[in-house]
This record gives sequence, structure tokens and C-alpha cells, in this order.
Amino acid sequence: MYFLAACLIVVVLSAAISYRRSRTLLRNPQGRLAAFLPAFCAAAFALGLIGFDRVQGTQEFGPSTTTYLLMLVVSFFGGWFLGIIVGLPNDKLP
Repeated sequence: MYFLAACLIVVVLSAAISYRRSRTLLRNPQGRLAAFLPAFCAAAFALGLIGFDRVQGTQEFGPSTTTYLLMLVVSFFGGWFLGIIVGLPNDKLP
């Protein structure tokens, strides 16, 4: 239960930070890439953790430490992406 609360805190904090950054960075093309860069890094780190978990195999019952780290990374990615979407200027939406 505490871990899920930690994941929720990570989602909220990363969404708030990315929302504040997206308001200033999305005004020019270089800023758009800079706004999405932490989300791309989180995605690459998550893929590395998935690969590490596959190579490691199953050694015990229940979630492993790699699974917990992957949940935190996915929480960060989701929050960051949510903050970017909310912070988009109205003329950039479809």
C-alpha cells in the first residue's frame, strides 16, 4: 500500500513539474524537444529494466526489486507525459 502511495506521489510531482516547464519550453521547436527529453530518458530506462528483468529470470515468488523500480519509472513517465499534454498551448491541440 505504501508503494502505491509513493507511485501516486511520483505521478503528481512529475506532472506538476512538467506542466510548469512545458509552459515556457513549448514556445519554440528546440524547447519542445527539451520538454519531452526526460520522458524519453524514462522510457529508455524502463526498457533497460524490462530487459534486465527478462535476463535475470524468476528467482522468487512475488514482485522483485526490478519490478518496483519499473513501476516508479512508469509513474514518472506517466506524470511527465500528463503534465506536457495539459501544458500544451490551445493552438497546438488537434
